[in-house]
Amino acid sequence: MIEQLIARVFDTRNKAHVKHWLESSGFAHESLGSFYEDVITGIDDVVEAYQGVFELINIKGDSEEVIKQMEDDLLFIGQNRKEITMGLPAIDNLLQELEHTYIKTLYKLKRLK
Repeated sequence: MIEQLIARVFDTRNKAHVKHWLESSGFAHESLGSFYEDVITGIDDVVEAYQGVFELINIKGDSEEVIKQMEDDLLFIGQNRKEITMGLPAIDNLLQELEHTYIKTLYKLKRLK
């Protein structure tokens, strides 16, 4: 049952994030933004507490799968930089910050085991 809760929360979080980007109302935009940030912390707390009392959850996925996906994302960004940024340096700077997040996390996952 906990696995179903996780799947539902992640699905709702992703839908709220997309709606956040499309929302023209400042109040709804901010409310959805708070939700998609806070709900991840909330479900993380629930899952960690559950695992502390019961057993590790049975959910698919491993660090190697995540590492591969992060590496694929970095390749995608590099191959499509011009189309993503439309040549605008400010967007390219933000994209580089996103890449930094990926690279920093990959370093930690691959080198600091």
